[in-house]
Amino acid sequence: MRGMDRISLLHDCLIHRILSFLETKESVRTTVLSKQWIHIWKSVPRLDLHSSDFPQKKVFENFVKAVLLSRSEQLNSFSLTINWHNKSLHMLSEWISHAFSLKPTVVSIARKQPCVSVIKHLDPCSLTCSTTSSLSLHALKPSVVNLAHLKSLNLKWISLEDEFLKTIMLGCPVLQELFLQECFFEQLHERIRSSTLKKLTIKNCAIHGNNRVRISIPSLVCLSCDFRLGDVSFENLESLERADVTLWFVKGGEYCNAKMVMLLNSLSNAKHLRFTGYGVQDMLEKEATLRLFPIFRKLKSLELGSFRILVDCFPIYLFLKGAPNLEKLILKDIYPQSLNDIKVKH
Repeated sequence: MRGMDRISLLHDCLIHRILSFLETKESVRTTVLSKQWIHIWKSVPRLDLHSSDFPQKKVFENFVKAVLLSRSEQLNSFSLTINWHNKSLHMLSEWISHAFSLKPTVVSIARKQPCVSVIKHLDPCSLTCSTTSSLSLHALKPSVVNLAHLKSLNLKWISLEDEFLKTIMLGCPVLQELFLQECFFEQLHERIRSSTLKKLTIKNCAIHGNNRVRISIPSLVCLSCDFRLGDVSFENLESLERADVTLWFVKGGEYCNAKMVMLLNSLSNAKHLRFTGYGVQDMLEKEATLRLFPIFRKLKSLELGSFRILVDCFPIYLFLKGAPNLEKLILKDIYPQSLNDIKVKH
């Protein structure tokens, strides 16, 4: 047994499994371990490419080109992370096109620049594939999207206008999950509509000027978002089961009271609701709100947090009165005006 090449005795499927846990650069380096491994890395169903692993841009560009040209079999996963400025990557569109021609199921493409800014212009790249079901794009805004089987989409550092959102919705006809992070809404005149979306997440996004984000998704089951009251409105959330909403810098006034009631009405079909936001109490403590407060007939669990309540706990009373079937109540970071004489209305 001494001197035997035991690595070469492993089945190809097991070797593929081992190499799939490595970044592609490390996978290529394994060719020194065994003669059998000289070409086997070329059929590993996962490509994971990071520019930070290479000392020079040209070396990275040559490596990516060589790796993609060596591939002919279908990919399960393709990941590309670039830390350099766009202008130095003139071959990016070509790489993406070649990667999608290998029919990957999961794709992640991220551009990380020294000073991250939202990408406003359309990139001259086309995303066309019949097998991709999950896609993550950071600072990449494709001009063409044709992903017939895409179910999950994650967008970050991208400006979102009517035309681009329409490109996404039409190009992803079976999309079920949409995650928007640190994006920038502008030039919005139409509602964001979908008949297939089940899960929507909006986190740390900015809204330019007087733009308002109007969302109408009857199929939506799960909603998670944070925004400034009045910047986002929801319609036709008839399938909603779970909602997690955080409001920013809310101030009182009749305008905000009306917007608060409208927001709560749009969430009234939820079975599970988490509602937080500083300044919320300034609206919920108005007696006028009591007459307009919606009924949450389906609500089973409620979590309220990050706001101050007065002695009579009026905001909590409103929710308890409006949720006749409530089974679970969680209070987090609730600060009463006085800890000595809290009274709850019955």
